Amino acid sequence: MGFGPIKPILETITKVKPCELIEYRMEDNPLISHHFGKLEFSGKDNGTRVTYTIEVESRIPLVGRLVLT
Repeated sequence: MGFGPIKPILETITKVKPCELIEYRMEDNPLISHHFGKLEFSGKDNGTRVTYTIEVESRIPLVGRLVLT
């Protein structure tokens, strides 16, 4: 995964609960000091609701904001 000249972005899945939860973190990125993602799944009206949460801290001002847009 990646964008522009920054490829690849390596992410590691840290926790899985089938049909409920996936947590992951970004590894060894020169621009990002902290990245944590969580996807939570729940049944909703014959479908699936996904709640996606991301925490980002960058080493360079404004990079975290770019990652989230």
